[in-house]
Amino acid sequence: MEFLSPGMLLFAATAAVPVVLHLIMRQTPQRVIFPAVRFIRRRSDANRRRLKLRHLLLLLLRVAALVLLALALARPSLRSGSLGLRTEAPVSAVMLFDTSPRMEYQHHSRTRIQQAQETALWLLEQLPRESEVAVLDGVPGAGGYQVDLPAAAKRLRALRASPLAVPLAQRVPDALSLLENGEHPYRELYIFTDLARWSWPRQAQAQLQAARAAVRGLQIYLIDVSAPRAQNTALGLVRLSRTTVAENTPLEVQVELTHTGPDEVNKVVHLRLADASGKEVQSMQQTLSVPPGGSQPIRFVLGALSAGVYQGRVRLLGQDALPVDDERFFTLQVHRPWPVLLAAPEPAPQRAMYLQEAIAPEQFRLEKRARYATEVIPLDQLSAAELQRYRVVVLLDPFPLADKLWGRLARYVEGGGRLVVFLGRNARPQQAMNTQAALRLLPGALLEVGRAPDGSVFLAPQDYQHPALRLLRPLQEELAWDAFPVFRYWLLDSLAQDVQTVIPYSNGEPALLERRLGQGVVLVMTTPVSDPPGRRAWNTLPTGLEPVPFFLLANGLMDYLSQGEVPQLNWIISPGLNVTVQLPGDKKYRAYRLTYPSGLQEIRRAQGEPGQLVVSALEELGNYQVRAGSNPPVDRGFSVNLAPAVTELKAADPEILKALLGEEFHLVRSHEELRRQVRLHQVGRELYAPLVLLLVAILVGEWVLSNLFYGMRSPGGEEGEQRAAVRLWPWRWASSG
Repeated sequence: MEFLSPGMLLFAATAAVPVVLHLIMRQTPQRVIFPAVRFIRRRSDANRRRLKLRHLLLLLLRVAALVLLALALARPSLRSGSLGLRTEAPVSAVMLFDTSPRMEYQHHSRTRIQQAQETALWLLEQLPRESEVAVLDGVPGAGGYQVDLPAAAKRLRALRASPLAVPLAQRVPDALSLLENGEHPYRELYIFTDLARWSWPRQAQAQLQAARAAVRGLQIYLIDVSAPRAQNTALGLVRLSRTTVAENTPLEVQVELTHTGPDEVNKVVHLRLADASGKEVQSMQQTLSVPPGGSQPIRFVLGALSAGVYQGRVRLLGQDALPVDDERFFTLQVHRPWPVLLAAPEPAPQRAMYLQEAIAPEQFRLEKRARYATEVIPLDQLSAAELQRYRVVVLLDPFPLADKLWGRLARYVEGGGRLVVFLGRNARPQQAMNTQAALRLLPGALLEVGRAPDGSVFLAPQDYQHPALRLLRPLQEELAWDAFPVFRYWLLDSLAQDVQTVIPYSNGEPALLERRLGQGVVLVMTTPVSDPPGRRAWNTLPTGLEPVPFFLLANGLMDYLSQGEVPQLNWIISPGLNVTVQLPGDKKYRAYRLTYPSGLQEIRRAQGEPGQLVVSALEELGNYQVRAGSNPPVDRGFSVNLAPAVTELKAADPEILKALLGEEFHLVRSHEELRRQVRLHQVGRELYAPLVLLLVAILVGEWVLSNLFYGMRSPGGEEGEQRAAVRLWPWRWASSG
């Protein structure tokens, strides 16, 4: 029990007044000459005992009345879990704010951040003066208690929304850790949020339960600052058909427009594309209608582009309550067609036809929009070819080569070249393929030809995680590899330790193998892709009905070999994000110039492997530009966007909130609700009204008993007048004769 006015307890000392009056006003026995009759004396003793009992009962009622009056004036209160006395005792309080970009939602010309700040500043004035207060936002990092309440108010006013904010449930353990180490026994956590679902993932339940259990005397107040009947129209992430394309190749840009609210809206979506210098090269827009609570896909097709880095922006025109998700950014890289050399036995054009048509169709070559600049030569002319001119060299069903040529190919790969070997019937005698020079490149010695005339063997990729299988990955459940059987393939013996199996056959034997040599890569497939259809064909991969798997595999292999792993140019912002920028590998760049979306530029020292720049500590959304080296400089770029889920306005399930914060948290939506809940916790439930009612009941009881005990059988006389006075005023002290 606690008292708001403990000084009034001194009034309880007046409870001694009835006792004193009782002792003072006791009647002095009067001697009366009366016959000594035994029965009268007994009656006198019985009356005396009865009167003492009546006096004692009235005395207790009168003492109780004064004590209750003192208690009522002291305003006692009951507070759960507390038996001590407290008068506005200081508290350890942590104010935790959701500062995700979604809190920039405007309602009545105020953002949710501003609404939270206003409520928090009002709350700060209500806290006891000696309280310690910590102010935390949604960005991960260390925090601590402010020096005093004015410092806390200053920190409150400085709060801003940040794209680096994490779900609020991830910051609650940090707040609870501060409260656990607070110096005051009363610990209060105030969470200011719009209750959006993204901020309260159920996955944080176990961590929050353990953190809550470690804090004693904890009270959690969840302060809802969301806007009523919120509406928002947002753009999803930009999806590109490719992030790196060959020049003169059309590119498709897709983005989804979603609307939250009860009304249908019409929106204009604009796309702008600029080159590395910032000059606009393409611009287009579309007008769309979005149904209530629905979405609408948007598709733009960019025309042919010359080689270079391009950065684009898709945005909604017009005003919106939440501007942060009305704009999305993207970066793409356009390169010249990669030179690829295809060396095949005579007739070389016919043998190379299937692979060439898969990676650079004739129509695309004529229109100069093929992704690869292919050149086909007979295999016996390979020794005269200038290998360094080509990004990828492909050997289609090669016959045994001279050791000198194997040596040239090995030096080409060690220097960063890419080599693909499709083994077939011409690899005989196998002893000629198993020379020391050849085994520097091949994954293992050729043992014998495996046969499966019944068509029971086919390619059987397992996890599709290798970069060369990237194009196959989205369709892995739909690809019917068994429709393209492999009838013959080479069995390998004693695979080198640095060899990785990329694709096995259905019987477990390796089909596609990778080996790294120096800075380059060698891929070897143990069955050819150059056989025309017929009984002598080793497989039907390129010649079967609708050979989609072969087309995707061929392009995936060329993508992987020509540019390594496809560079990531578009990123989702997060705390600690490090962006890797791919640069030409022939130089090591010591520094680079980074241009932020805001236009700010700074020089940074290079980090990472040769040919890579690692850009860290990113806090802005938008398009970044990177320039490294000189004579000529190397221009690169990347884009950073906000995850669409961050700005979703749908509220979290109340059951999830209970699971995360426990049953005892208090959800409030106004100053009055917060005042009532905080007062109930800090002050407790006041007992003034019950005590006053009890006091009235005791006074009435005392009045009734006074009249009952001292009532007259017959009015009249002086004694009757005194007893009548007792009936009229219970505090008129009367005594019986």
